Amino acid sequence: MHRIDTGTVDEDEFGTGKDGFTGGDPGSGIAPTDLSADWCDDVQETLAQFIEGEGISLEKRTFTQLVAAVESRLSRASLQNMQRIASVLTVAINATAGDASGDPSTGSERVWVSVGSGGKAAASDDGQAWIAETTGVSDTLTGIASDGNGTFVAVGFNGAIATRTFGGTWTVRTSGVAENLQDVVYDQSHSVWIAVGANGTVLTSTNGASWTARTSGTSESLISCDAAASGHVKACGTNGTILRSTDGGVSWSADTSGLAEDLNEVRHSDAEGYWLCTGSIGGLVRVDTEGTTWSSVAHNLSAPRGLATNRQSIWVTVDDLNRARYSVDGGKTWSDCGWAQDLRATAVSFDLGVWSIGAGDVFGDLVRSQGV
Repeated sequence: MHRIDTGTVDEDEFGTGKDGFTGGDPGSGIAPTDLSADWCDDVQETLAQFIEGEGISLEKRTFTQLVAAVESRLSRASLQNMQRIASVLTVAINATAGDASGDPSTGSERVWVSVGSGGKAAASDDGQAWIAETTGVSDTLTGIASDGNGTFVAVGFNGAIATRTFGGTWTVRTSGVAENLQDVVYDQSHSVWIAVGANGTVLTSTNGASWTARTSGTSESLISCDAAASGHVKACGTNGTILRSTDGGVSWSADTSGLAEDLNEVRHSDAEGYWLCTGSIGGLVRVDTEGTTWSSVAHNLSAPRGLATNRQSIWVTVDDLNRARYSVDGGKTWSDCGWAQDLRATAVSFDLGVWSIGAGDVFGDLVRSQGV
């Protein structure tokens, strides 16, 4: 990169030796600054190579690409500096899932909540110090989600459901089913909770307290679910099953995943407008937000466990070699986050600007990326 250096520069405009441009003054005989091919190439390639270096393809008259590239670089830099966060929680809960809620800027409580074996739970207001909570459930809890306004719903084995309000008050709910529930999501577009589980079980609730069974159209076990901001919901499960709903989980149709293996995690990127879904033996497929036929993604990742996105361009997972990995190109290339410990992760999440990875054995064994 260099400053303009043609013969018609505005000398020392920005300080000694820092020439700039002038529009000229015909009345005073001052010519406007001439451009040069070298300077134009410098400007073009400095910007273009930075944008392309973040995995973004250049598009004419798309004026947001530089901002997107800067945001991607900042997020990626923080991922490369992940730190282990010491916890004061001494109880082992075999963490299976976590979520967060709240916005201190609006005066609402900020809290992270995780659940695990034996109905155990833990909460933290800073992601570092954790306090055990009593859910009233004895079955293992496998999924938890927040509506973003302080209410959490946790689901688990034998149809277990419990809700949490700000302050740590848990209430056991009646699901009406005995099947193991595996995951839950809050569909903001339809203001409804959706829980999925064994034998094609799907439940919906508008308040977290009373639940309605829905017909999924499959007997396969459903393992994971997520909701796009547009109201499109996906659920994945055994033997390559992926289902979709666009009416708040009331009715479901089958997608074509192209995989026969069990699918263990599905997540959506609202900013980029596509879904990723991971398989139990290394499969990775992708589809646009409203798509129904998934395409395989060629990647350099060993079989992943857990998948999360910051809803923009960054994806994080833990592979079968127990390494935290991130991708900024839609899952094609995965790089080391720089955390060398054995994570044994069962849950990866991005909440309130923080990446969290639960190690599985003890919830206090967390990895957190600060400053994202």
